[in-house]
Amino acid sequence: KPLTQQDRELNHLISSIRIKVEHVFGKVKAYKMFSTTYRNHRRRFNLRMNLICGIINQELAI
Repeated sequence: KPLTQQDRELNHLISSIRIKVEHVFGKVKAYKMFSTTYRNHRRRFNLRMNLICGIINQELAI
């Protein structure tokens, strides 16, 4: 079935939000913390993840 104009606009809105989220996931994976097996101390995982997220948020704020 062909999509209505309203369905097309909704799909465009959803895809524009999704691509921003996917770009952030790509930036997190660039630090190799999620793209590979984490082999360091488990108690420091949260600290490192918070630091990486802080760096990424700082990049996005600029």
